[in-house]
Amino acid sequence: MIEGLTFTPETIHAKEKKCLKEFYAGDNPYLGDAVAYYQLLFEAYLENNADSRFRRKTEKEQLRIMDKEDKEFREAMRYAFNKGHQTAFNVLLQSTKNNQGYERDFFKNPSSLNNFLYTFEKTITKEVFEENIQRDSIDVLTNFTRRHFNNTFEVIKALGMIFFKKGAGLAFEQVRKQIVGVDYEITGYSKLVHLPINQEFDVTPAFKGQFSLESPDNEEWDIFWDATYPVAYADTLIAKCIIHKISMAEARKMKEKDAITYRTILDSEKAITTINRLENNESFYLVEINFLLFNPNNIPRLLSKAEYEAINKSLLSTVSRKLRVNADHIYAAKS
Repeated sequence: MIEGLTFTPETIHAKEKKCLKEFYAGDNPYLGDAVAYYQLLFEAYLENNADSRFRRKTEKEQLRIMDKEDKEFREAMRYAFNKGHQTAFNVLLQSTKNNQGYERDFFKNPSSLNNFLYTFEKTITKEVFEENIQRDSIDVLTNFTRRHFNNTFEVIKALGMIFFKKGAGLAFEQVRKQIVGVDYEITGYSKLVHLPINQEFDVTPAFKGQFSLESPDNEEWDIFWDATYPVAYADTLIAKCIIHKISMAEARKMKEKDAITYRTILDSEKAITTINRLENNESFYLVEINFLLFNPNNIPRLLSKAEYEAINKSLLSTVSRKLRVNADHIYAAKS
């Protein structure tokens, strides 16, 4: 419940339904990006845990099953997302003795979304979560998956919780903007990518970024697990992301001097059809992500090859979107 605001259950339901409908009617990539990202990880997990019956099937039959898995996965995660959205609206707006009270100024804090999600995780008991999640589309996915793959129940439940919290995160932002009516108190923005200096931001559907350093044509971010993961992992630094703005005139000049990095970029297969078509007065962005060595005990899971690939793909999409340039202006450095 929010200080100074009172709503009936019927009003809360109507507002939640309206906000969710507006989200789906718009072009916000928040859910679609997350489904695409985790779908890659889920497919990789299934491939590594296929049972003997699946492996004996023909390639055509295996593809049919995997196509069905993809469809059921999308529907299940959307269901979990919607349930999280619905639950968060009730947690934020219902006036009950069990709900935490929020002052209006709480929503101005740039860290309030993360703080809410970490509290939300503790508020939702295992019984409440299972009552919300372990039914409907989640059950359909679980029952279909266990026909051909081993050890999938806990994985599906964990993914369901991630999407449940993503739905809650959307609800928080909609309540902050449309009901409380306040903005975050942002102290400034980075020069290159124009990201908030004192607030974390989405980098991929699993990781958040935090402004670190900048110079006129360079910007560095610190990468952490986002708030859909337990708070115990919130401060585990996973990677450093560095973005370099490079003029085409300078790049061509350095290539002529046989500078290896510039030569490697401009002679690459990608550059032939993208960067090399730019004029000398244009620029491109070199994006590098450097993963750190970390203690396996301090992370919720090890990063698989599939996840590294998903991170790189999602990161480039995020940078392109933040900079408002198309993919032709982005080059991914190999870490």
